[in-house]
Amino acid sequence: MTRKVCPRCGFVQPQGEECLSCGVIFARYQKPQTGSSPDPTELLGPAGAGRRLWRALRWASLAAVLLALVLVFWSPRRPGPADPQAVHSAETKFMEHERLTRAGRPHRLELNQPELNGWLETHLDYSGEGSAQAASVATAEEKEIERVRSTVRDVKVELLDDSLRAFVVFDLHGIDLTLVLMGRLFVQDGYLRFEPASGSLGGLPLPRSALQSAVQRVFDNPENREKFRLPPHIRDLGIRRGKLYVESR
Repeated sequence: MTRKVCPRCGFVQPQGEECLSCGVIFARYQKPQTGSSPDPTELLGPAGAGRRLWRALRWASLAAVLLALVLVFWSPRRPGPADPQAVHSAETKFMEHERLTRAGRPHRLELNQPELNGWLETHLDYSGEGSAQAASVATAEEKEIERVRSTVRDVKVELLDDSLRAFVVFDLHGIDLTLVLMGRLFVQDGYLRFEPASGSLGGLPLPRSALQSAVQRVFDNPENREKFRLPPHIRDLGIRRGKLYVESR
């Protein structure tokens, strides 16, 4: 079979009117004279230009995917481990709040950021062992929810002026990822509510509309709604001046 050598790039190919490698049209190609160079737009046919455009788009897509992966696996800076003194202070405040509530005396409980993170660290169960008995009689869907919940490794909260930033670290096939949620806590008709303002997975921002939809499904789901019902003695709960407050009646 007769083959043709491209006079521009040297690519060897079957007979044709244009080079399959660089896209030059053989009939239009002229060797550049001394002191001059051919216009690339005159050498490339429609097929060659399309291939170059496709290559550029392919490399751009690959770069975008790599950037997204880097952002997802990036671990944002979050509050450090709980201070033992802060843990003790939080426990003392909760005991006093419970004592006054039982006595029927209105009380305002306030926790700063170290105290709140200390209380979360000592009271949240990330192992999933506490629900092992319930899981044995749960449906397949409930077991899947419990499995996902058990992958949570840590929860830290950063208290802002009147809102919070939550850092939820969870395991995905042996890799720790961090979900960051920023928003406002409030009470509505006796139920705890959360209004998201922004969020990200690692360093990759998440659309606000998607966050609002996800939070609404969690809080308004009939199976979850009662879990967010506050005890009757709690009149209000929220964040003010960088502190979490709980007001009892």
